[in-house]
Amino acid sequence: MPYRDGTWRFLPPWGWTWIDTAPWGFAPSHYGRWAHLDDRWGWVPGPRLAAADYSPAVVAFLGTAGIGLSRPGDIGATPAVAWFPLAPGETIGDGQEANYRNRLFATAVSRPAFAGGLAVAASVVDDVPERRFADAPVILDAIGIAPVGAAITAPKKPAAVTVAAVTTPESPTIAPSPAPVEATRQPFIVALRDTPVRALVQEVRRRVGVAIVLRSRPPPSTSALRSPHNRQHLAAARGGV
Repeated sequence: MPYRDGTWRFLPPWGWTWIDTAPWGFAPSHYGRWAHLDDRWGWVPGPRLAAADYSPAVVAFLGTAGIGLSRPGDIGATPAVAWFPLAPGETIGDGQEANYRNRLFATAVSRPAFAGGLAVAASVVDDVPERRFADAPVILDAIGIAPVGAAITAPKKPAAVTVAAVTTPESPTIAPSPAPVEATRQPFIVALRDTPVRALVQEVRRRVGVAIVLRSRPPPSTSALRSPHNRQHLAAARGGV
């Protein structure tokens, strides 16, 4: 059965693409057409193939775009997604929907199974009557069903990029790793953390002593001790006091 043993994958820019399980399944899934003759299926390559003849899947989908195919055989069930292989000479939207030769051989799976990319052979539903395949309209445009997890999210803020050093073939260089913030901003704290206790005490005493020396009052000026002004001269200058 064509397009039965495999999975559907949403692959941009083509959209829903059939991935066949058979190792030979690529060419008959994306080129040519399929014919049902004497209860057997045969692949018809058609004229000489070119790269432009590629199709993500040579099938036609049934139902309504964005919804799928209703399942009257199971009340309350989610819609199905159904498709059938195109026969030789058939194209989607050629105005002969009632004459599609393979539509009664359509395959149907539940919409969650289709959107989730589950294996088709294990997900086929059998509650769609054959008459539904015969009467359902052919979807002429995209089926309009998004894959699971395709919700649009806000773009993330780009991470900061570190520019590496320029290298030349003659002398390749490697950009040095940036120093940790703790080591660059707090070298004394990092040193204290990795220093033995005895050395730590000595270092603290040394730094405290240096701080005391740097903050001590300057010695008095020796020029004041040898001032040429005596007490009487200063008293006269201050008005006799």
